[in-house]
Amino acid sequence: MQVGRSNATRKKGGPPATWGRGKLTPRASRAPVVQRSSDGFRNEHSEMRKEIARVAMEIASIPAASPLEQQRKMAQVVRFLCETIVPHSDWEEKVLYPAVDRLAGEHPYPFTSSMRYEHFIIGRSIDELSREASKIEQNAAGFLSQGNQLLGLILAHFEEEEAVLLPILDEGMSQEEFEREILSPPPEPHLPKGS
Repeated sequence: MQVGRSNATRKKGGPPATWGRGKLTPRASRAPVVQRSSDGFRNEHSEMRKEIARVAMEIASIPAASPLEQQRKMAQVVRFLCETIVPHSDWEEKVLYPAVDRLAGEHPYPFTSSMRYEHFIIGRSIDELSREASKIEQNAAGFLSQGNQLLGLILAHFEEEEAVLLPILDEGMSQEEFEREILSPPPEPHLPKGS
């Protein structure tokens, strides 16, 4: 008997089953790749996730560092957040979210209200980390904890955008419309130079 594989999850001679969104779905062999209007934006999130992983490793190394090195590492983390995450959030609120709200329909509260509030929470957390990093005697354990919580929130926020908001744009806009309305003029680069 094989552990983790059930004959009920696979038709005889059919493709292996994989997990997807809480249910088993057959994995298509050589399925055509569907290009979505938002793929360029999704790719940017993918690049940002790589940077966030690098920042997470930097945060994890803070408690073991010397006090001077802790201060330097905290400043690097805050700089990344201020130079990458804040401009990205600002751009989303000016360009991306209004387009989603328009396509989702007019309501007393915009469809993206909760995402905008998450931006507020993210900004507040960045401010708190910045204050901690500027103290003469930093709390490395506190910075580690709060930094990890913030990175988790940012990653969850990206996932929400990709699962909830971007499909609205993919459904309501052609590739050309997305590029014209969302990407033109091109947003300011969100990754720091040299990344």
